[in-house]
This record gives sequence, structure tokens and C-alpha cells, in this order.
Amino acid sequence: MNESILLRKETTMNYKRLFSRLGLFLLGLGTAASNHGCAALPGEKPVYRIERARQEPDLTDWESPTWRNSEIGRMNNVYVATLFCPAVEFRALYDAGGIYVIFRIEDQYVFAKEDNRSNRISFDSCVEFFLQPPDSDGYFCFELAASGNALLYHCCDINAGKLTNFSAEEYGQVTIRSAFSGKIDPAIDEKTTWTIGAFVPFSLLEKYYGGEIDPAALYRQIWRGNFYKCAVFANPHWMSWAPLPKIDFHLPEYFGTVTFGR
Repeated sequence: MNESILLRKETTMNYKRLFSRLGLFLLGLGTAASNHGCAALPGEKPVYRIERARQEPDLTDWESPTWRNSEIGRMNNVYVATLFCPAVEFRALYDAGGIYVIFRIEDQYVFAKEDNRSNRISFDSCVEFFLQPPDSDGYFCFELAASGNALLYHCCDINAGKLTNFSAEEYGQVTIRSAFSGKIDPAIDEKTTWTIGAFVPFSLLEKYYGGEIDPAALYRQIWRGNFYKCAVFANPHWMSWAPLPKIDFHLPEYFGTVTFGR
């Protein structure tokens, strides 16, 4: 078993110990979230449509005209929010080269100290998106800290350690742009609105998918995925776009539906 898988298993155990301390018997009731102005909202699996970009979108500008052509997704499923419940929205577009995603977060206690490629990126103030192409056993995981550092990998079975971290060269193919310009320590205690965006080329996805991704044919395809917001170090909280039965982001059977515009 390689070092990255050992670290991932250790991180999973850290989560379980933390959840125990937080008293996750509250999860089913939504009490932890409700006490801070949020409510857990279970429901049917949502559908998000990724529209085709008319021009390359700006990963730093949520309000740019190109992004206005996109659908806005919201993370309404809140499981725990200990000090403050963020409001999180996201948009996604695609073009001939790949997929663009941008998040807008109304946040508080923003904190990010982990290095790039750290297995504890999700302990920082973090957003994530997981995508699964059709007829694929695995799914792609993009965990983005407020600092702009990230953990990127392809996963088949997280519990069995069946995952492949992207190489340094593959990290270089993914563009990430955060409103912050590096690590954030100490935490920003006041309320802060920040954005982070990412571009993922189809050529990188194809390497792990094992087949061609034809942008011209995407409108016929149904992908699956989910979008998340979390933190552990400061203001522990866990949120998602598609609802989950428990705090575990690696539940592909609960992914929502992702479609593509023409």
C-alpha cells in the first residue's frame, strides 16, 4: 500500500473520530445546522446543466458576462455548521477544451494552512466537486482550499484504497484561481465573501476515463456528480448540493445528475 493511500486512510479515521466528538446523532434531525440559521434539506437527487461557454470564462469573476449564461447551483444540504453556516453557490461551463467551475462563498472563519497536494486539504476552508462520466467505474475528485492549494485524484473505491493521486505534471494541467493569494493563518474571523474557480481539461480526464470525451457529443450524455463545502480546522461544517444520508462525500450512488447544453 503506497504512502498516499495510507495518508488517506488516516484522514478518514480522523474524520470518524471528529464526527464522534461532534455528536452526529444530530445529523438525522438537522439540529446542529438549525441552531445556526441553516437546515438540513433532504430531497430528490438534483440535476445540474453545464452550458457551453460562448467564450473562455474568467475564473476570478463570478459576475462576468460569460458566467451569466450558466445555471447557478446551491448547496442547500447542511449537515453540521458549528459556528457559522456559509452560503455557497457554484456555476459550471464547458468548451472544446474542458470544464470550468466557479464557487462563490459567503463565509466566516476562513482558514487554510495545508500545502498543495496535502491529504488534509478538506480540513481547510474548502470546496469540492466530484464528477463521474458515463459508464465509468471511477470518479474524479477536485478538492480546492481557499488558499488555492488542492488535492486532485481519481477514485474507484475510497474504502478499499483504490484511488490515484494526480502527478505533479497533471496538477499543472489544472488551472485554479482563488480570491486569496496563499495560505490563510490565522483565520479571518469577520464575514468574508470569496470565490475560487478551476478549469479541468478533457485531455486529463480521458487519461483515467479510458475513452474519448467528444465535446460535440456531450449534450447527449448524462454524467453524475456532487458539489461540496467543508472545513475542520476552523468553523467545522459539511454541506452538499446533492443530499447525502450521512457525512461521507465518497458516496457515488448518491451523486446528482449532470447534463450538458448544446
